[in-house]
Amino acid sequence: INLGRGEPVSLKNFIHTLEDVMHKKANIEVVKKPHTDVDATHADIVKAKALLGYFPRVQLRDGLEKMYSWYQSKYIPIIRELYEE
Repeated sequence: INLGRGEPVSLKNFIHTLEDVMHKKANIEVVKKPHTDVDATHADIVKAKALLGYFPRVQLRDGLEKMYSWYQSKYIPIIRELYEE
């Protein structure tokens, strides 16, 4: 079962949103797309809706903000502690 928003998000839009959330500019290196790469993809949530009554409630930006806040509260203190030793 796939969970997600059920709609595609371009990599460019994802990176831009993450840059806004983190208040940092990404260092992007554009390379040729491998011939095995797909042009677009997204989670097919049809089965999750049918079996679980799943319906996405969190927008991309909101989810990234929550994830980044969680990351800062859980991992940044651990990393600081490791480098202080």
